Amino acid sequence: MNNSKSTDVLIVKDVLDYLNKRQSEIGLPCPIELEDIAPKGLSMSLQQITGEKYVEKDIVGNEDGSFPFAIYSQNTNADKLGIIQPLWNISDYFDKHKQDIVLQDGKITVNIEMTGTPGLYSRTKDGTVTYQAIYKVEYYKEV
Repeated sequence: MNNSKSTDVLIVKDVLDYLNKRQSEIGLPCPIELEDIAPKGLSMSLQQITGEKYVEKDIVGNEDGSFPFAIYSQNTNADKLGIIQPLWNISDYFDKHKQDIVLQDGKITVNIEMTGTPGLYSRTKDGTVTYQAIYKVEYYKEV
């Protein structure tokens, strides 16, 4: 169990670093923070979520895994399409670069994709709107 948690942390860090290094190429309005979204204003966040996470090992120790995560996009008093668009930009970028993410610990990215389209996550009285999209990275590690 402890090994699984450290694997999760490494995957989250790798995906976060990958996206932030390509911020302008992807068309993100700001860097993505880890597990933290501003109380209001322009902000993006990547968070671990519960869900279809799995790790399977075969008899020799090769590993297949899947890890779900959410990305949130938020802004205050802004065009809602402008808040949603970065989430679609990430999806489009993943579709074109499915196997480009280098994961630590010898893992090879097999697929990374949006599995839940952007939807309204929260709205506050001051006009701050947050949308959430769900993604999944699938990987393989050969011993």
